[in-house]
Amino acid sequence: MHGKYDYPLAEARQAHDTVQADLATERQAHAATQARLEAARAELDVAGRQLVELRTQFSTELERAREQVTLAQERAEASERRSLRELDAERTARQRSERTAEDLRGELVAARSEARDAAVAQAEGRAKLEAQAVALAERLAATEQAQRKTAGDLEAVQAELAAAQRRAERAEAEAALARQLLATLRVAPRERDGGGGRRRKGGSSAATAPEEQGDGQGEAQQDELAGEQGDEPGVGLPNNQDEGNDGSDDSKD
Repeated sequence: MHGKYDYPLAEARQAHDTVQADLATERQAHAATQARLEAARAELDVAGRQLVELRTQFSTELERAREQVTLAQERAEASERRSLRELDAERTARQRSERTAEDLRGELVAARSEARDAAVAQAEGRAKLEAQAVALAERLAATEQAQRKTAGDLEAVQAELAAAQRRAERAEAEAALARQLLATLRVAPRERDGGGGRRRKGGSSAATAPEEQGDGQGEAQQDELAGEQGDEPGVGLPNNQDEGNDGSDDSKD
């Protein structure tokens, strides 16, 4: 009587082992996906900090450049005003002394040379600062592009993680169903052995009620198992054709 359940029991055990292996694989994939997600988040945080640092550095250098330009302009204006004052003094002192006039002319030439040097230095400094601003703007654009790419990778990793979680939940449900089927296949032979012993002791008339009660309980368990397995595709019910044959054999005896 136990021989006819060996094949379903072995098949259920094999299905249970397969589901357990799939569950372990899904858990490993879930762990790997979680690790990639954490790495992507770390890269995103690093990129964000670098972006903040670059913005701070750009603002600092831009403010410094503005201060230098302002200072150079003030110096140029001061030099120009001084040159104008010296020119006025030269014109006023021209009548007093030719020597004083020559000295004032020399000072005027020196002041103009200084003003030209300051203007050249200012132009060079401005060009250098503009080049630095362009370079910083390019670095800022590259960093923002990298940040957007990292955000896209993070969304892809999150989607993959959600899919892995769904597969893991489905594998756990299949494993629970396989364990329930295995437990049902183990309990069914014991109930059948107990019912057969009572039929042999009580005779054909006395064994009718326990047999019908045992068959009713078996059918109720099978209906309950079929209802639970109906929610999970791919898992079959145990074959009850042999039980019907046993009932007919007992009635013949």
